[in-house]
Amino acid sequence: MLRFLLNWEAIVLIFGGTLGSVMISYPWAALKWTNSSIKIVLFPPKRPPISDLIRSIVAFAEMAKKNGIESLAGQLRASPHAFLTDAIQMMVDGVDLHILRERMEHDINTTRLRHQQQTN
Repeated sequence: MLRFLLNWEAIVLIFGGTLGSVMISYPWAALKWTNSSIKIVLFPPKRPPISDLIRSIVAFAEMAKKNGIESLAGQLRASPHAFLTDAIQMMVDGVDLHILRERMEHDINTTRLRHQQQTN
C-alpha cells in the first residue's frame, strides 16, 4: 500500500526545487555554514556542566589569592573552557583591565553574531 504513496519523481522535484530556491535566495557565504549548523542542531557538542565552570573559577580565584596571579599560568592547560583560559592568560600577561574587558566583550559579540547569522 505504501508503494502507491511513494512517488520518486515528486520527491526529487520537491527536494530539488527546495534546494534550488534556497541556493538562489541566499548568498554562498550564508550557505557554507549550513552543514555544520545542521550537525550542531542534530548532535549538540558535549559541554561541561556549568557547575564545573563555577568550580574552576573559584579554584582559580583561590589560587590567585594565595599565590598571586602568575601562579595561574601553569593551570590553564587543564581548563576545558577556552573563553576563561583566554581571559586568565591575558590577566597573567598583565593586560590592562579595560582592554581585557573590551576583548572579552568583543569575543562574546562576535560569537553571538556568528550564531545569529547561522540561525537566520
